[in-house]
Amino acid sequence: MKYKIHQIRLNELERAIVNQKGHQALTKQIRKLDMEFAEGDVLKKLTHESLKAGDYDYVADITANNLDEVFYIGNMDIPREENAHINDIDDMYSVSMGNIIESDEARYVVASMGFVKI
Repeated sequence: MKYKIHQIRLNELERAIVNQKGHQALTKQIRKLDMEFAEGDVLKKLTHESLKAGDYDYVADITANNLDEVFYIGNMDIPREENAHINDIDDMYSVSMGNIIESDEARYVVASMGFVKI
């Protein structure tokens, strides 16, 4: 099955703002960092806010049998171009908390332990 990976990434201007003024200077960065400590309904709420704000970028497709395998493949320590399971569309980093994994049936956000359906 093919899964779409969506990640929150900062562009060059946003990175400059964070580097100059700190993480709290950018709402997008605050939401991303808050996701690292969120669970359950709070994580869902933050994810929906980030989706609504357009924070997520579609970065890759991963071919896998299930969500756990998507996470495993998305964290393999081999170059992307050598990993036949990943179609890197826009410079994906490793699959981590706050990322969205989308299948034809549903979307999930990666939580500290497992996945939360959104």
